[in-house]
Amino acid sequence: MDIDLPVADCRYTKDGTLTVLARGKIDGQTIAIAVDLGNEWKEQIVEGAELTIYWGNGHIRSTGHESDAFLGLLAKEYGIAETTQKMSPRTTLTMAGLNSDPRVIKTSRAAIKVFFEHNGEDNYGEAFINIDLANKVLEFHDKDPEYHNGIFSSLSAGA
Repeated sequence: MDIDLPVADCRYTKDGTLTVLARGKIDGQTIAIAVDLGNEWKEQIVEGAELTIYWGNGHIRSTGHESDAFLGLLAKEYGIAETTQKMSPRTTLTMAGLNSDPRVIKTSRAAIKVFFEHNGEDNYGEAFINIDLANKVLEFHDKDPEYHNGIFSSLSAGA
């Protein structure tokens, strides 16, 4: 499942963390998430693969009822039993910029693979968050259906 949302706001905190707020309407319902990109990125060159990975950490944060609606959309699209569950206030992620350095996000699109791995093995999942500030779009894209339950449970309050 791919969800593309307009970037409503982005700003840096004093420590250099970038918060990107994405909000838009899907099926007549306003949905939103906030994504924090940490301020430290470690470069790893993968030999023989023409790949440089920029490792860092970040979060997906709830903005309230609009993020609960985002979680509800995921539940519907993932085939998870209808729920009135709320989105967790803050979900920690390991992030990997793939040939894409998040430190230069102001001038270059960031293609980031995210790992939901901080809430236990049952909540493991992988997805892609791509951020293009020039075109004001944040993309939340699936990697593989086998990760749907892990993504959903990681983003759910109580995970």
